[in-house]
Amino acid sequence: MRKASRLLAAIALVITLVASAAPAVSAPIAGSAFSNAWARTDQPVAKGAVQRTWLWGPEANTPTLMEPYAESPNGSRTVQYFDKSRMEMTHPGADPYSVGYVTNGLLAKELVTGEMQVGDATFEAHAPANVNVAGDADDSSGPTYATFTGLLNQPPHGNGYVVAEQVLRNGQVVTNLAYANAYHVTLATQVAETNHSVATPFWDFMTSSGTIWDGKNNVQGALFQYAFYATGLPITEPYWTTVKVGGVSKDVLIQVFERRVMTYTPSNPAGWQVESGNVGQHYYQWRYGQLGLAPMPAFDHIYVIMMENKEYPSVVGDASAPYLNQLIQQYGSATNYTGVAHPSQPNYVALWSGSTNGITDDNNHDLTGTTIADQLEAAGKSWMVFAENYPVSSGTPGCYTDATASGGPDGTGTYARKHNPAMSFTSVNENSERCAQHITDFSHFDPAAANFSLIVPNLCHDMHDCPVSDGDRWLQNWLPAHILNSPTWNQTNSAVIITWDEGTSGTGGGGHIPTIIISKQTPAGYVSATPANHYTLLRTIENAFGLGCLQNSCTNGNLQQFFGGQP
Repeated sequence: MRKASRLLAAIALVITLVASAAPAVSAPIAGSAFSNAWARTDQPVAKGAVQRTWLWGPEANTPTLMEPYAESPNGSRTVQYFDKSRMEMTHPGADPYSVGYVTNGLLAKELVTGEMQVGDATFEAHAPANVNVAGDADDSSGPTYATFTGLLNQPPHGNGYVVAEQVLRNGQVVTNLAYANAYHVTLATQVAETNHSVATPFWDFMTSSGTIWDGKNNVQGALFQYAFYATGLPITEPYWTTVKVGGVSKDVLIQVFERRVMTYTPSNPAGWQVESGNVGQHYYQWRYGQLGLAPMPAFDHIYVIMMENKEYPSVVGDASAPYLNQLIQQYGSATNYTGVAHPSQPNYVALWSGSTNGITDDNNHDLTGTTIADQLEAAGKSWMVFAENYPVSSGTPGCYTDATASGGPDGTGTYARKHNPAMSFTSVNENSERCAQHITDFSHFDPAAANFSLIVPNLCHDMHDCPVSDGDRWLQNWLPAHILNSPTWNQTNSAVIITWDEGTSGTGGGGHIPTIIISKQTPAGYVSATPANHYTLLRTIENAFGLGCLQNSCTNGNLQQFFGGQP
């Protein structure tokens, strides 16, 4: 019993050794390709069939995210973060059974050099990661990734050399024979491509066989398809160091590879002496913490609800909008969001196409050009416009091009074409099949119907013809019943953005308007004063679904900050 207790305590220290990033939050592993990559090495560990280091981690730490990558479709690739690494799908159209279909990125190299890879030959220069490589996050004596920046070109020793070099936090390397005498770790092989040697414990692990999952059963096989598959090539020599784990000092051998950091802790239990460091956690902490970037989740559904003609102070903090202010406290608010023009219609067209297309009135228009609808369809995504009181014939959505309509199966009220931007483009209003498939009234609302839904209330419920209190009351009744309490919302990763077309001032071209962001990633009460407008919102939708950009959205940021909390 005492032996078992010591083993459990030792394993707890192992977990602490690499847990230097913020606590992870579990998330389902996305898609069969990512799940299969995880299951091959880590399912046997999760099921207790083998005792060895995780190669990815017990589960994912984030939902799938979209990150920029020049050679991926529309300039973005799908990624998902784990404790130990990041899974990437850079070329989704490639052979899904090929070894390189799911990659794990040169994360360790990026952390050490600060060179963030955003394309095959495209890099962004940043400061190296000031994040501890191993041990306690608050250990001020252990090495960080930045510690190794000056050690990339250190010459190797020959095979069989007993490692005695110790690295200090400031990057200084000293010879410490105590490590060599105590542990007698040698160098196993030298890699010509990077002119670095690999320590024997790591080489033995990288070339080992063991229990793996073949898709049906646990079998015995090579842990990696080839020696450097998971780690990449070595970019430093191995170095001894001493780090604190749970406040207790432990001797650890560390070596940085392109993709991973490998550690060897002689005092750990068998099976856990060689480990893959928590590079996935550390990289996320660097990219989205130290560098201040924010991830864009790969949403299943985005719903944009467009309200009308209210300046920011008439809603935010106003007693006539208790429900909207409740949402602001519960979710997030963009406090420096503006319309792009006056009157209403150019704002809708801007959101839909990335430009006002020269419109300066609310008349009927027949425009040409690419829209968010075209982008979505080209990417295999779906879209809908749900417009309250939009006319339907015999219960079947139709293509209605007149300026207004009243009543219908979804109740009393008035629909206005100027608030339905899809109907301003001939690619829809001259295509009855497309129009019928994608535009309907509220009686046909289904939160699962499309990846992107533009929701257009009637002229009363959107506050155009009625007081703020009427629109607030309508939202309180409609939004939970149709979206926030729905199985679709509860079972997917989705977002609701409530915004207004324009305000009453000239700020930003269309007035200072309220905008509320609702998602599971948005911290309660989060506010952002970053300037934003309808082009920002369009870019947000484009980035979330891995699309390109349209006209003015290309030069605007997005609302990533509302979805960038630590996983």
